[in-house]
Amino acid sequence: MELDGDDDGMLVTEGGRFGGFGLFLQQDPDNTSQPQLVYHYNRVGLDQYSIASESDLWPSQSPKILKAVYQSCDPSTPGAAAIVTLSAGADEDNLEQIGAGKVDESIPYRMTQDENFVVGFDTGTPIVQEDPYDMPFEFTGNLKKLTITLDDSSSIPTECLVSILLERR
Repeated sequence: MELDGDDDGMLVTEGGRFGGFGLFLQQDPDNTSQPQLVYHYNRVGLDQYSIASESDLWPSQSPKILKAVYQSCDPSTPGAAAIVTLSAGADEDNLEQIGAGKVDESIPYRMTQDENFVVGFDTGTPIVQEDPYDMPFEFTGNLKKLTITLDDSSSIPTECLVSILLERR
């Protein structure tokens, strides 16, 4: 990926107004010289979760790799919470965490039936409901590669262990 300071747009999305997720760059309102990486999760229009990179954690050099990890707190339970971690860096071995947050509930079944999985822009309806972006929100940078890895590991993030223990008392 090659980024300029004013690049923005959708990197990947599945779904829209009635549920789904999106990973995109938008201009950081606190620092107009750099973009902000945002993972947005729309739980069937009932809940909206935005996890955004923090200005002071963004790498000083333009990152070549942006990474979002969505890790379920309980992979065996449909609709379970998840931890989202955002990272950026020059290469896979030098990624730094730039943001993190929690999705309290996820969609317990198929993500969407009427919208697409799209790379580099968005079609249909915007995934973000409050202050939505202008469609088609085409990515203005140079996206050379998108890799999605499905991991079936049973490891649970520490943040989820704490919330699971508290919820079961």
